[in-house]
Amino acid sequence: MNQQSRINTLSKCLFLAMIALLLCSCMPTTKYNVAKDQIRPAFSGKVLVFNKTIPDNIQYSVMGDFVAQSEWYGGTDETANSATKEAAAKGANGILIEAQGHRMAGFSYASPYTEGKLLWIENYEVAQKKI
Repeated sequence: MNQQSRINTLSKCLFLAMIALLLCSCMPTTKYNVAKDQIRPAFSGKVLVFNKTIPDNIQYSVMGDFVAQSEWYGGTDETANSATKEAAAKGANGILIEAQGHRMAGFSYASPYTEGKLLWIENYEVAQKKI
């Protein structure tokens, strides 16, 4: 392999690495803070999503809080979906979305975010009918 061929191969590898890094940074990331006494195994059912309020007859405990944010432009649906999926992995069967919008992040001036609380809903069947 000659010098020019090596440079071309290296350039292609660097280009592909940069594309992979850019694509990974577009995915929303979710950060959680779960209380030690609220740690549960992963939840396999549908995570219920409450927006701003929880109906009075729903019995629940707050497991912790979360912030889901994308580093790139997009919609808050993407960050809410990421939060819901990751909440199940943390053992939550519900989330309360307290705030959503766009704010400055590493690669954009208007990246979407969703933040709120992780919930364990005691009367899950009743809550399912309310949503």
